[in-house]
Amino acid sequence: MGAIPSRKIEEMIRMMDILGPGYHLTFMLMPNVPEYYQSLQEMASQKSNISFIEPVSFRQIVPTLNQFDIGIYILPPASFNNAIALPNKFFEFIQAKLCIAIGPSPEMKRLCEKYELGVVADAFNAESLAQKISGIDVDQLLGYKRNAEKAAQTLSAEHFGTVFLSAIHDLAVGE
Repeated sequence: MGAIPSRKIEEMIRMMDILGPGYHLTFMLMPNVPEYYQSLQEMASQKSNISFIEPVSFRQIVPTLNQFDIGIYILPPASFNNAIALPNKFFEFIQAKLCIAIGPSPEMKRLCEKYELGVVADAFNAESLAQKISGIDVDQLLGYKRNAEKAAQTLSAEHFGTVFLSAIHDLAVGE
């Protein structure tokens, strides 16, 4: 994920104060805005339950994420694009078979609830997401991860590529 100020990544850092030492947050961020990235690192340096790892190649994203339990993404609707976003990161979490914890972005929320992939905060802030995450027990976590594994096939590029090409074919032949 790119370290971009409009994404309000600092809310995830604040969330860790609420969740406490029983939880650990690992960031894998691209320093798109170096000053912002550095400010996030400075904020996190005061906390023992946050770490940063180096970004990996595109092909290594899913295997790297698979080492974790929950994929977290809060994307405040600061722009029209953010408000309707269905980002790659969301699908990477699914392909990595993670439980998902997100803010109430409409499209991400729709898929998260449809496939029972995790929890959706009531607001785009640390308190709301921390409340949802702290309410997940081990059985629920494992169930969300199993659901992600099932949904990974349906929500894959291979599946949608076939659907997309079929629609183009139908348009081309006039059906």
